[in-house]
Amino acid sequence: MGRRKETAEQTGTLAHVGKHSNLYTRHQRQTTEKTAYRMEQIARLRALGMTIAEVARHMELSKTTIEKLTVTEEYEKISARMREKAFEQVDALIQQRKAMEILEDCSGEAAEALVRILRDTDDDVERRMAATAILDRAGYGPVQRRAIRQRIELDPVMAKVFKDALAESARSESGPNEEGR
Repeated sequence: MGRRKETAEQTGTLAHVGKHSNLYTRHQRQTTEKTAYRMEQIARLRALGMTIAEVARHMELSKTTIEKLTVTEEYEKISARMREKAFEQVDALIQQRKAMEILEDCSGEAAEALVRILRDTDDDVERRMAATAILDRAGYGPVQRRAIRQRIELDPVMAKVFKDALAESARSESGPNEEGR
């Protein structure tokens, strides 16, 4: 009798709210964002090799919920986007590693060239520049070398992708193993 009618906002339900109200669209957006976030989590865990059952246990969801989310077109798009991003990052890492190897391979030749200039040239300006370059690289220049350590945190998916890519790169650079010959 004395019961008052609660509004949808007060009860948190959308039963009496029209489809075009702000409350409905806010709820719909939050639900969509939550679902997309869950799909990203599922894609990461699946990329780590977890089964649907393991993902469900890890996320504290039912196996059926995980299965329903993974058969959607949206999940496929999210998964493909994440794979593409991972491949781009792996490619960039491999290119950086190759560039460092090239520089390391050439560093001995560059040092020899500087020493040759220092010993063989009669031009004082060139000799001074070579001497300065040698001293700078040996740590005796005006700017001392400093070891810089930076901690980079990767989500588990990216960490596994990088680890696998580096292992594959090392295997492919070492050539065929002894058994394959």
